[in-house]
Amino acid sequence: GLITCKSVSEKKLFFKSGIREQLGEIEDVLKPAKFKSYCRSLEKNGLKSSITSIFYGAPGTGKTEAVYQIARKTGRDIMMVDLSQAKSKWFGESEKKVKQIFDDYHALLICSNREPILFINEADGLFGRRSESGPGSSTDQTVNTIQNILLQALENFEGILIATTNLNCNFDKAFERRFSFRIDFPKPDAQTRAMIWKSKLPELNDLEAAGLAGKFEITGGDIDVHIRQMLMKKVLNRNAGIAELLEESCRRIHESGYNRKMGFRQNG
Repeated sequence: GLITCKSVSEKKLFFKSGIREQLGEIEDVLKPAKFKSYCRSLEKNGLKSSITSIFYGAPGTGKTEAVYQIARKTGRDIMMVDLSQAKSKWFGESEKKVKQIFDDYHALLICSNREPILFINEADGLFGRRSESGPGSSTDQTVNTIQNILLQALENFEGILIATTNLNCNFDKAFERRFSFRIDFPKPDAQTRAMIWKSKLPELNDLEAAGLAGKFEITGGDIDVHIRQMLMKKVLNRNAGIAELLEESCRRIHESGYNRKMGFRQNG
């Protein structure tokens, strides 16, 4: 579906410095004047006027929201597609659907005042190494066929494409060459987690936010889940402390990431 840039709400995201810099580069080059200049440079060098990017990493690390915020800041609408829905059970339909995605985007590109972003969300398994083990199952054949269509479409692509995948897979070399930006979204470190806690719950003091961040190695998406649970518990028991409810929720779900030495100061 089409998501207009004006419909995207502003949201502050927190990443390690390296990720921030890479996202900043993409955002800068997608600003209209710079993108036109970049496209002219590409064309002079015999290259397609396009930017293709893939964001990969664990669920909840901010990949999808990063795409929304880039669109909002650069004033570009998003054509969002889910490639997993293209794996039709009917033979041949998958190939047609994937081709149709790129045909539809090209039509949108032509009639838009500003180049929109083709956003392929959660393209898990489709950018990994292609099967070379012979006939295989019909599913393997379908995935291989989709991958070949994708490779050809990326080769001829003009415009702006951003894909996301939850898999930290070894990308097929042919796909690697077709993405000008490849950004790994790691799980946030303790300092970043503390900033996420504080941004989502300003009523937490610095010590409480740092304590939660240090004890539980979780993502921003996980943090949202625990805040929802805490708010429900708070409605049921208005006297309960926010930090205590959050810690209880985190410990219950993320016991393996819980620092059992929390009662002791650790050196270093």
